[in-house]
Amino acid sequence: MSRRILLLTKKWFKDFGHDTPIGILDLAPYLRKQGDHVDVYYMEDIDGVTPEKYDIVGLSVFGADYKDEVVLADTKKLLQRYPDSKIVIGGRWTHTVGQETKDELNSWGVDVFKGEGEQYFFPNIPVDYSIYPTWDEKDLDNLQSYDNILMTSRGCPFDCYFCHNIERKMKYFSPKRTADIIEMLFRKGKERVFFVDDIFTVDVGHMEGVLDECARRNIPIQGRNRFFSHVNVVREKTCEAMAKFEPDMVQVGLESGDDEMLIRMSKGFTVEKAEASVKLLSEYVPVYGLFLSGYPGETAMTLKRTEDFAERINEYLAGIWVSLYQPVRGTVGYEEAKISGQWLRQGFMTNDTITYLDKNLTKRMLLDHKLRILDLNKTRGGGKLGMKRQIRRRISEMFTPASMH
Repeated sequence: MSRRILLLTKKWFKDFGHDTPIGILDLAPYLRKQGDHVDVYYMEDIDGVTPEKYDIVGLSVFGADYKDEVVLADTKKLLQRYPDSKIVIGGRWTHTVGQETKDELNSWGVDVFKGEGEQYFFPNIPVDYSIYPTWDEKDLDNLQSYDNILMTSRGCPFDCYFCHNIERKMKYFSPKRTADIIEMLFRKGKERVFFVDDIFTVDVGHMEGVLDECARRNIPIQGRNRFFSHVNVVREKTCEAMAKFEPDMVQVGLESGDDEMLIRMSKGFTVEKAEASVKLLSEYVPVYGLFLSGYPGETAMTLKRTEDFAERINEYLAGIWVSLYQPVRGTVGYEEAKISGQWLRQGFMTNDTITYLDKNLTKRMLLDHKLRILDLNKTRGGGKLGMKRQIRRRISEMFTPASMH
C-alpha cells in the first residue's frame, strides 16, 4: 500500500556555499519508484508549508557534529506538527549521537536509523545501484536548490582519521543516471558540474562509462566539470582517464608536508609519494592542492615542513587551499583532539575557522601559516601543464574538425 512520506533535511551545505541536499534528492525518487508518495522540504522551511497527514516523516541530519540539543529541538517541532506520523532520524549524525540522546528520542517514539535510508523504508529490498532512479526535477524546484554538485558513487576505500567516512565499500550509480542529472543541471543553467564523490577517480571504468554516456547523448561535459582524486590512485592510466574530462580542476588532499603528520592522519602515503603524484597529474589536468593544518600533534616544525613542501610543488599546482582542522565526532582525530588540545568553539564550523587548537600551537601560528601558503597562489601562472599534456592538446587540435571547436 502506498504511503505518504515527508523527507526533510537541514540547510547544512548552505554554510559552505552549496544548497543541494544530495541524500534526500536520492531517496525521494527511490521511494516513489516503489510506489510511495513523497514530498521534500528543508526543515527550516516547513513553517511555510501547509500541514498534511504523513505516515512517515524523516529528518536527514548530514552534519556529524550537529549539537544533540539542536536535533532534539527539531524533533520536538516535528512531533508537535505531525502528531500522528512516525518520526525517524537518519543521516551521519546518527553514527555519533550519544546513547542518552538516542534513548530520549526512542522514549518519544522516534526511530534513530543508522543504515542507508532506503533500507529503513524497504528493509527487505536490496538496493540495486545499477538501476537507481535519477533525481526528480520537481524536488529541485521545490527546494529552490540549483547548485552544481552531484555524486556518481557512494563510499570511500580510504580511512583518513579526520574524515567521518561511514561507507568503506564503493557503490556506483549507473552512467545513465549520472548523465541524466548532469543534463538536468545544465538545463537549470549550471555552467559546470562538481562530482563530489569522496574519490571520483578510484575506478577508471566507471569514469569512462560516465564520459561515454555523455558523449552518446551529446552532453557537453568536457571542460565543464571538476572532481576529487587521491594521491594513491594517481597513475598513468588514471591520469589519462581524468584528462578526457578536461576538468577545470582536480582537487587532491595533500594535507601535510610532514611524514609524521601524514601517518597521524592515516593518509597512507608519504610526502615523496605526494610530490611524485602531483608532478605526474599536473601533466594531464590542473591540480588543486588541499592542505589540512592544525591536526593533533601539529607543531611549528611540521607547519614549516608543509610550507616548504607547498613551495616546492607550487609550480605544478593550479591552486592551493588550506583548511584548518575541525574535530568531527566519531573520528579518530576527534578522540585525539580531546586529550591533546583545546576547543575554542563548539559545533561544526567552516574550514577557515579555528575551532580546535593543539597544545603545541597558537592561533597566530596557524593563521600566519595558512596565509603564507595561500600567498603562493599569487606567484603561479596556473600550474605547470607539463610537456605530455601540451603535446596531447596540440595533437588533438590538429585532428579535430573545425566544426567541433
